[in-house]
Amino acid sequence: MVDSIISANGVAYVMHQSTRPSSAADWMYADTWTVYKQYPRLIIKEGNTDFVKIAFPATTGRTWNGNEYNDMGADEYEVTSINATYNAGDLNFPDALVVTQSNNEDYIVFLDQRTEVYAPGVGLIQKNTTQLRYCTIDPNCVGQQQVLDGIVYSQTLKEYGY
Repeated sequence: MVDSIISANGVAYVMHQSTRPSSAADWMYADTWTVYKQYPRLIIKEGNTDFVKIAFPATTGRTWNGNEYNDMGADEYEVTSINATYNAGDLNFPDALVVTQSNNEDYIVFLDQRTEVYAPGVGLIQKNTTQLRYCTIDPNCVGQQQVLDGIVYSQTLKEYGY
């Protein structure tokens, strides 16, 4: 977090996202995100796009449109687990919240599996994204799981606090 902004709607937290190719490399600025709560929603502005990451009260089975405040088309998110235990190395989070953003198992045209795990007082602790577009043009490749393009991404909290 690099800044906070107080407005009539509450507090918005400004965060800089940084990346590095290895633990020996220096961190490099990648993007600016803003996090704010507009009850009953937690909204994250990634770059210049708002996503509703959590809808409150967060209960198992609750669904909402994660793209409610952008023009990307409806995308149903769901709380799939609350009070889940999550371990990352030496870090233990007994009250984690799991949000499934997509879990289609289409291995023919487009595989889209996205989950995020949040911990109280910490925030995002795990993010997994697999989005693969398969070959469907050539009859010889249909159903063969031949990937044309896509992304496989995993982000895990290593440490936090000061």
